[in-house]
Amino acid sequence: FPTDIYNKERTIKEILLLEPYVEICDTKEKVSQWVDIRKMIHTMSYDSSSGRNLKGIVKDRVTGKILGLIGLSSDVTSLGVRDSWIGWSKEDKFVRGKLNNTAIASSIVSVQPLGYNMLGGKLIALMCTTEPIRSEWKSRYDNTLVGITTTSLYGIHSQYNGLPNFKTLGESKGMISIKPDDKVYVPLHHWIKELDPIWYEKASNTTGPKQNVLNRLFKECGINPKKYNHGFQRGVYFAPMYENGKEFLCSKIDESELVLKPAYTGDKHILWWKDRAVKRYSKCIVTGK
Repeated sequence: FPTDIYNKERTIKEILLLEPYVEICDTKEKVSQWVDIRKMIHTMSYDSSSGRNLKGIVKDRVTGKILGLIGLSSDVTSLGVRDSWIGWSKEDKFVRGKLNNTAIASSIVSVQPLGYNMLGGKLIALMCTTEPIRSEWKSRYDNTLVGITTTSLYGIHSQYNGLPNFKTLGESKGMISIKPDDKVYVPLHHWIKELDPIWYEKASNTTGPKQNVLNRLFKECGINPKKYNHGFQRGVYFAPMYENGKEFLCSKIDESELVLKPAYTGDKHILWWKDRAVKRYSKCIVTGK
């Protein structure tokens, strides 16, 4: 929070002095802290998922203050507009395992008033693709992180529009299964785990683990999953971090041939954000909105 948000000159100076960086949550204590903060600063409920998970806290190096949170998970197995844009086939994604080279940003959350008054959400989205995130993904899972998928809750008008690292691809079909309330889901989840532990272990360590479990639960209960999709068409975005990333994901080149885009080096993304953050804040001061 700025020292005095109504002092325009001082607040702009404080924005320009920020030095955002990503602190990787690499201990149980840090992960627990991340979860607590996530629950407190965002209105959307938080459900932990099995499969791959990478959490990071975006902080200011000068003050040590928290600016926001990043959460990456196993990418969704099927997303029409994304798969079409990449040119993906099932063989590329599953047989050749290229889905392991992408992740979904399941949490991109800024603190307030940084989020609303200074486009903080855009900053956190930009930080998702920085070197610490890429290096940690490679270290943990031995896969080069070539691209990041994310979706917006309410169509294609969102904080991801206009970002230099995320490409707007269109909207989803709204076919994600609805998760039952926890008082129903939790005991059913434990039941399916005990019913078929070998299947559960496999389903939990592949992409889309939550959807895998939901689909199996619906099947075991004799429920048609098509009747219980949420129906919300989300905006779909993808951050391609390599010049020839699509060629790699489509198995046309080897990993050794990947070329990182210049936009993902240095602090270009932070300078881009600061310019727009100052303009946004200045507009808020003038209009009072």
